[in-house]
Amino acid sequence: MNALNYWAEHGAETPRPPLQIEKYFSTLLGRVIGPVFLPLTIDGSSESVDFHRELSFLVDAFDQFPHRVDLAFDAVWKAVDSGVKDMDGFGRDMTANLFDLSVRVDDSPYRPAMLALIDNSPQQLWEFVLKHVLCDSTGQAARRLLNPKGSPPEDDHITRLFSVLISRYALDEQPTADQLRKASRLLRLVMRGTDGVEVNGERLDVREVDRIFIYLSGCLYTLRNTRFHGSMPSPFTSSEATLDTFTLPYHAFLSAYFLYLLTAKERGHLPTATADQIGANAVTNLDRARTAMKRHWG
Repeated sequence: MNALNYWAEHGAETPRPPLQIEKYFSTLLGRVIGPVFLPLTIDGSSESVDFHRELSFLVDAFDQFPHRVDLAFDAVWKAVDSGVKDMDGFGRDMTANLFDLSVRVDDSPYRPAMLALIDNSPQQLWEFVLKHVLCDSTGQAARRLLNPKGSPPEDDHITRLFSVLISRYALDEQPTADQLRKASRLLRLVMRGTDGVEVNGERLDVREVDRIFIYLSGCLYTLRNTRFHGSMPSPFTSSEATLDTFTLPYHAFLSAYFLYLLTAKERGHLPTATADQIGANAVTNLDRARTAMKRHWG
């Protein structure tokens, strides 16, 4: 409200005074030696109109980075959406596309970087998944995960994982904050591929391809849809914002950028970059983010 009233007095073209938390975030980023986020060099030789439109989305994203990294994620996801749908063998159904992309990434040089992003995801990410997917097990986000091709996969590890979590922590019965916290910690362990995770004597083994699909569809795509449809308020201009506020969109932004580079490479638009270089860029930017955020990464 203060920001809106400030602009009403001074004009919306005038930058508003930054919140204290925004000042502190800038201080943290300033402690990192070198760039906090370093994009990959883009070869502009491609004449594809779609590719150059996607690059305009990256410009929008980097204009917003780092202080409005949530808006940077929104912009990069536009490029991801366009790029995935333009890949050979992919169509207009983004849910089916993400399932097929998970299978393709699991059997490719991009796999180590993808798993590194999942393994180093902040706790806040899995709390988001619980609230927006598992706590509404009949909702659209859950249906996308359980029926990516219109019916459950033949070897359905995801349904079993969700059933155990929902039953153990009463996620479909207005769970308490403590139940959500414990469930998110368990989900995070499973998503990291930790061996020997058991609930009531049942092992929760999830294949790497399932972990990738849960991450792409349950985390990133659900975050995109939740933000796009206006059911998630922007926390960045709130007096209650903390440094933890930045971790979820920051991580999502890094992952979305990696996904976009992957789609661009697979369509022949990055002839001078290798899959290993794209993966190394993602891991380097992830390491820099964790260095900047320190314990606030979660």
